[in-house]
Amino acid sequence: MTVHKEDKKILERDETTADACDGDCKKQVKKVKGWINSLYVESIILDGKPCFLCCDKKTSNIGIIRAVETRDRIYVPLEEEDQGYIPYKFSEGELEKILELGDGKETLLDEISRGVEEYINADANIKHLLQGDLFLTYCQEWITTTHFLYCVGETESGKSSVLHLFKHLAYRCLYGVEIPTANIYNFLGKDEEATGTIAEDEAQDMEFERDKIRLYKSSYESGSVKPIVYMTKEVKRQVYYKTFCFKLFAGERVPDDKGFEERLAVVHMVQGLPKKNIKFIDNQEREAMEFLRKRLLVWKVRNIEKGLEPIDSDLKLRDQELWEDFLRISSGTKYHEKFQGVVDFFIRQRQSKIKDSLEARIFDVMKDILNSGHVNFEELWERITGPRSKISGILEKGTYLEHETGRRITRNSLSKILEEKFQGIKNSRIHYGRIYPQKTTSYIFDKNVLETLAKKYNPSM
Repeated sequence: MTVHKEDKKILERDETTADACDGDCKKQVKKVKGWINSLYVESIILDGKPCFLCCDKKTSNIGIIRAVETRDRIYVPLEEEDQGYIPYKFSEGELEKILELGDGKETLLDEISRGVEEYINADANIKHLLQGDLFLTYCQEWITTTHFLYCVGETESGKSSVLHLFKHLAYRCLYGVEIPTANIYNFLGKDEEATGTIAEDEAQDMEFERDKIRLYKSSYESGSVKPIVYMTKEVKRQVYYKTFCFKLFAGERVPDDKGFEERLAVVHMVQGLPKKNIKFIDNQEREAMEFLRKRLLVWKVRNIEKGLEPIDSDLKLRDQELWEDFLRISSGTKYHEKFQGVVDFFIRQRQSKIKDSLEARIFDVMKDILNSGHVNFEELWERITGPRSKISGILEKGTYLEHETGRRITRNSLSKILEEKFQGIKNSRIHYGRIYPQKTTSYIFDKNVLETLAKKYNPSM
């Protein structure tokens, strides 16, 4: 590859500055990727040396530089040992070849599709989902919100193979089993958001790691940060970790956390024989995947200013948050109709889950006894726990064990659902009888809220 003259000047200046500083000059900062003034940079290894692959906003030229100097800092790329994922290692000839190829979006989607076909045994919708999500990891600068991918199944169902495929092809993919929360923060960092992709295996017990699951729940949206107080003997200060990035998981079951589940595209894997085993690839197969991964990175750098085209998806609310940017990937390609089929499938899956949820069934019971927007709490409790209840279960010592989901309903938890989920206003009155006063509790509901809930829990209405 030909290095531009302006890049040579920057390189020479940085090396001279580094030699002359003796530790008393500008602070040297390691940078994974991102904008430095008019340069967009990505850390790579070129012919064994750490470098930045960069795009100059002013000229649109692609170049290689060793460091970028600003008024108060010198930015340097990551060393190979700094990277907890497969580094992007180029030879100069290889980089020149990739630049000459000039890959387009559809060509790269074709290549990803071939990889998915070889290593993953699944139906067409799942394969197109994986194809799109792999490409999506290289588009994180341009997306606002995203779903997370969760592969669930028994042992030998192929769920871990999906994570291994992402480890080889996705953007700076940190793969691990039950990754410690502190390691996640260190990986994400405080400098730039979306500095990579997280692939966590054996995630089924994550609901017991409250800090981690709160981190994941809040990090599906660009701009998400986690404030943490950093303390030493000398100083106490607050730092902010940038938590947004694409994440995928695998486990024998989905963790029991409703907020986390709402961000997921759940893929049910079944045992089958893929054409090749991703965990036992030979050198030729590994080199082919690494070459594709490097082509994806170069495509990202080359298109950093252009980004993804906006589309009108007609999606609303959570469906738009989870899927619109996924659809933008395929816009203008032969895959758009197939990606639309993926989105339709997972929207139906999500709506079906909402319709069958405990909250939906409680709402169904409640609407039968609504009287001018009021519901008598004891009457509702009796309708839910009584012998003719629409919600199958058993009442023991004031707790109703619901059969279908195994959830426990108490008067207190029912009150929370009415207030927090259905936005009911509690109204208690004291009635004075002949012997002793009696307390009657009812809930008042806004008509517009009831209409919204009816559409949510029964979209066909």
